[in-house]
Parts: sequence; C-alpha cells; structure tokens
Amino acid sequence: EAIRTGPDSRAELQTRGPHTVIRIGENTTFVLHHSEEQGLKSARAYLVDGNLWGNVKKLREQERFAFETSLATVVARGTTFRMEAEGDSAVGVYAYEGTVEVRTHVEDRGSRKAATFNLGRGQSLRLSTSQPPQTVAIPASDGWRNGWQPKKRRESEDEELSLPVPMRIEEKPRPRQGPPAVSRMQ
Repeated sequence: EAIRTGPDSRAELQTRGPHTVIRIGENTTFVLHHSEEQGLKSARAYLVDGNLWGNVKKLREQERFAFETSLATVVARGTTFRMEAEGDSAVGVYAYEGTVEVRTHVEDRGSRKAATFNLGRGQSLRLSTSQPPQTVAIPASDGWRNGWQPKKRRESEDEELSLPVPMRIEEKPRPRQGPPAVSRMQ
C-alpha cells in the first residue's frame, strides 16, 4: 500500500499486529507491507521521500516492525521516533522515547561495511552519501515532539478561521391541523 501526501496535507495510519501509529507529513511518499508467515507478524515501511513520526507499541516476540530508506533500516520496538528522507541522498532518524536501532553501511578505508547505531531518548542520527554519520542531541525547538510536523501559518488560514460560518436551518413545515371537532349536544 502506497501513500503520497501533497503540500499542506498529512495522514495518520494505525496498524494492528504489530500495533503502531504512523503520522506522515506533507510531501511524503511512503509504502507499507504487512506479512504473516509461520506465526511471525511483520510490517515493513519504506520511506521514499519526506518525513514520518512513528509510535511502535511494545511488540511481542513474534512481531517485527522495520522502517526503511535507501540508506538505512530502522528497527523499532516500543519506540517513538521520527524519520526524514531526502530521496537517496540523506536520512535523519530521531529517537523521542525508547531505543531505535539504525542499520546502515559506512565507508571504512575504501570499503563498505555494515554498521549499527543505537539511538536512545533525545538522540538523532544524520546519514548522508556525502558525509560520515553524525549523532547529535535533538534540539529543544524540534517541532515533531507531539507527533505532527509543525504546520506553516498562512494569513489566509487565520482569516478563514475568524470569519463566521454561515448556517441555515430549515424546518419542515408541519402539516396544518384543523380545529378540533366539536360535537353538538342536543
């Protein structure tokens, strides 16, 4: 299943088995695969371009959830994190809660070797095809902490929200009833 968001749009997915909430920011392309083989439930998400925030609940032994980009695979278990991908050239991974395992390849003396980074709460990792991996603390100004990309304010949005919403309520006319019947007593 592929999802693509456009400008000024976002989406939220909730998966079952393994239970996860994924929030996808604007201008993002994202593909999700679920499978179940021999009792092992697994989900793989591929972030082509853009950004996402994920909250993966604590998984059972028979459950797996991995988020992939062209540069790295993020394994999440009981974790709140964010990823941003710039196509095939760079990826950022941010750990808000729990631990995130990031698997990638790095250049070491002219050869590519597998590397694993374990990010703890408040840490981020930047991978790029043009620079060595960089691990830094997540800045306090990071707008994704609550799970949504900060929305850009536009004056037109403020104006639209402040205008009264026209509302018209129409009631169906009730059928007319004549005066109650009066009986004559003689």
